[in-house]
Amino acid sequence: MVQTYADEIFSVGTALVQRLQSADQESVRALRVGLVDSFPKLVACRLLGVTLSDQEPARLSCSEGKLESLLADLSVHKLDLILSDRPVPTELNVRAYNHVLGSSDLAFFAPNGQVDALSKDFPSSLTNQAVLLPDASSALRRSLDHWFDEKQILPRVVAEFDDSALMKTFGEAGLGIFPAPDVIADDISRSFHASSIGVIDGVTETFIAISPQRRLRHPSVLRIAEHAKRILSR
Repeated sequence: MVQTYADEIFSVGTALVQRLQSADQESVRALRVGLVDSFPKLVACRLLGVTLSDQEPARLSCSEGKLESLLADLSVHKLDLILSDRPVPTELNVRAYNHVLGSSDLAFFAPNGQVDALSKDFPSSLTNQAVLLPDASSALRRSLDHWFDEKQILPRVVAEFDDSALMKTFGEAGLGIFPAPDVIADDISRSFHASSIGVIDGVTETFIAISPQRRLRHPSVLRIAEHAKRILSR
């Protein structure tokens, strides 16, 4: 037990020394955010963008990776915040706290030229259609698989992705229909030239801020949480 606490003390001390040594180069209002690779990038942009419009904007630094590696960085104060689509795993011995920012219904999107045909008989129209899905290990994928079984739909899963932005890029290229949060439907239409063909009833995606404190304290993080209440309303 003593060894565990000592390791944490030395890790925090090392991080403090590094921060002090670079204080002349680093803004006091720096905001270091880790993005879980499956977190929708369009949602992240809308959430984090609000900090750049402040009268004294934080200097934003973003990194992307797996939740476990980002939590390791958070534990030694290399990150101020993690944006995730899933909570901290209970089996991990890490001091981090979940703050639910909001959620959104999920919808399927198709290239604009296919929308009319696929939306008429949704969701039956998905049968035998090429579909792009999240990685099989994700909680969202398990929910989608359950929904397919419940609706007795057998799509052709042509590709699986850890990275949500890459999945949308494949969708824009016409390589398959893909799921995404309905709350960013307008952004997807502008950025990926795809539109919703129908909402997936009973399947939602939750957006979570993970912080090293039980209560959010960083001014920019508080702004993000406040902004999330307004934009993550469906």
